Amino acid sequence: MKQNEEKRNGLVPLKVWLISEGNPGHTSQSKGLVDAFARYLPLVYDLIEVKMTLRGISRPLLRWYIKTGRQLDEFVIRRCYKYGQIPGDAPDLVVSSGLKSVPFSVFVARKYQAKFIFCGTPNPYPLNCFDVILSPIQVLGHPSVITTELLLTQVTPKTVEQAALSLKQSLKLSGTEKIGTVLVGGRSRSNLFQRDDWISLAEGLNELFLKHRWKWLITTSRRTGPEAENILKNRLNPESIIDAVWWGEEPRKVVLAYLGSCDAVFVTQDSLTMISEAIYSGKPTVALKPKKVLESKLLDPIMSRQIKEDRLIRVDCDQLGSIDERIKHIRTLNEPLVDRYAKEVLNFLGLYKP
Repeated sequence: MKQNEEKRNGLVPLKVWLISEGNPGHTSQSKGLVDAFARYLPLVYDLIEVKMTLRGISRPLLRWYIKTGRQLDEFVIRRCYKYGQIPGDAPDLVVSSGLKSVPFSVFVARKYQAKFIFCGTPNPYPLNCFDVILSPIQVLGHPSVITTELLLTQVTPKTVEQAALSLKQSLKLSGTEKIGTVLVGGRSRSNLFQRDDWISLAEGLNELFLKHRWKWLITTSRRTGPEAENILKNRLNPESIIDAVWWGEEPRKVVLAYLGSCDAVFVTQDSLTMISEAIYSGKPTVALKPKKVLESKLLDPIMSRQIKEDRLIRVDCDQLGSIDERIKHIRTLNEPLVDRYAKEVLNFLGLYKP
């Protein structure tokens, strides 16, 4: 197509609508992909924030209507979502992540005859809703699927390095310290962190400090909860802490700066987003495991692959103090995998010209 040829040659910027359902992790996946597109083609993008107001009991009916292939009426979409002004220019691509974003994305993609790229696992929506799917688990039956090794994120070695500049100056980090970033999540359906796990985590970090002189940049999250925060605050050796964010008391967005300032990342394994960000940062990554873990069809195969590739080691919280030597042998990513995926997507769409 002549239009594709012009966009491929950079004569006409690609117009992208990024649909956000409000979940920061999902939005970060979409932004990471769009940022990677921009490294290969000129583009302009609009962020459209939508909130699904349809009750759960009615959602199967919406999925059925989408499956018929009919164009959704804007009146119906207005009943299902709350959103603001739609941009005036029609998009070439619609990008979203998160299942609540799918019906709205399908609506605008069909209305404007745009290509819909989805970051995530598409089930329970029919595969013919999507032009390209990027999923961390295998999806069968669609011609344009990219199985990603991790979740997509905006994190790259370059972005974390840039984010860390001011933090290093303010904390007067010399570069000679052995610094670990600790990303603390919380109890999930598959990782059942309990009081003893948080105690073991604090004791393990203390042991690494006393025996191997590791010092910590530590941040909890909205999932951590007051009990775990109090255990860590009260039991961690204060001399080992360079900087800390206790999310329940005074939240600060420091993950990128912390990732760029450290020599290794220690992350609780309840969050695939945090694990992905840690590995994508180009830093050796340690996944922290509670005593009680249930099977996870999403987490288990992804972490197993990263362990097999030597990009990740997994350790029980109560064994943390003994892993200093193992950290040296972790392989790191020096180039963002998302760039590879972006080129594959653009190639599927006939928009990539090496």
